Amino acid sequence: MGKQIGIIVNSYRASVGLEAGGNIHFIEVAKRWHDVDIVLFAPAEGREDLLAALPSARFVAIPDLKTPHWRLDQIPRLLGGIALRKQLRAMDAILCTSHFVADVLPAVIARPSRTVVTLHHMLEPPWRRHGSLGGNLVAWLSQGASLLVAKLFVRRFVFNCQYVMETSRWATSGAACYLGTNGVSGSDEQATNVSARRDGIYLGRLDPMKRVEDAIRAWSLLPEICADQRLHIAGSGPRAYRQKLEDLVLELGLGGRVIFHGRVDNETKWNLLRRAALYVFPSSEEGWGISVAEAMWAGLPCVTYDLPVFRGLFSQGRRSVALGDVDALAKECATLLTDENERVCLAGEALELSRSFAWERAAEVEFCALTF
Repeated sequence: MGKQIGIIVNSYRASVGLEAGGNIHFIEVAKRWHDVDIVLFAPAEGREDLLAALPSARFVAIPDLKTPHWRLDQIPRLLGGIALRKQLRAMDAILCTSHFVADVLPAVIARPSRTVVTLHHMLEPPWRRHGSLGGNLVAWLSQGASLLVAKLFVRRFVFNCQYVMETSRWATSGAACYLGTNGVSGSDEQATNVSARRDGIYLGRLDPMKRVEDAIRAWSLLPEICADQRLHIAGSGPRAYRQKLEDLVLELGLGGRVIFHGRVDNETKWNLLRRAALYVFPSSEEGWGISVAEAMWAGLPCVTYDLPVFRGLFSQGRRSVALGDVDALAKECATLLTDENERVCLAGEALELSRSFAWERAAEVEFCALTF
């Protein structure tokens, strides 16, 4: 029997599925481990998605109870995870797929000396974040509590980029820190033809932190010469936010120019990316940006807000503007839609950079962290 690794996915949400970067990361990494018996500890609603992604894994359902709001669901899930301490204690190592308390505390109670925490990003204080102040406050307090627990008991952390490792140093100093990366999923062949493309695309979760409405507003500001260019939005999220975006499209008179595809399968995703001319990603907070790497692999120049984490990861193939500056976002999109030479040049840079991201390296680093 190989090494037995328990993976805690207590933060799974059906409305998001496995689209979140943290979920994509651990799945792609776990697929590349050899001679490892993987046991997934997750809410029952995640069974189908998780076992479809990792069919060789064993699934243990975390006792769950629905509450009026998904954030409150974390409380019964936390207690359910603690109730499974006997099964968790039997693992050779435990991987927490997030740094939040519902993932970390059950692992720490079961086997702190064998727990590894993946730290994908650090949340900004609630007054600096986009979206509900109340929800952001709950998330920020939860993060603080979890990081305090991790600081006291966890001795190994995995990071996917230098920026996150540096900004979380207060909670991880003295522990062993492993620096990995992310990769590109679901496409073995890199794009080769980047000329004569049309339209823009946003691909990712529909979440207030992603500020998808900024992409829509930017599209409404494009000059008349771009009036026949469409914006494709692929991804799923809370129904209320999706409705807000659809209402905005109607308000701005963009019916027919903004197309919602919902959650798409892998083939559809890559078909959409390879047909588009540019990738617009106005997220206000990221820990890495897997979708940006995927867009670059498909030969797309990217237009983003100037997030510190992007500066080191995506140093070429990208144009950035100040956070929240929709006018500048529209201007950069218009330039790439109308200047073919500029767009093709930037697309070449994106293709070159995307070759440096590899899931194999991420899997190697993480397995090393889990080898006690």
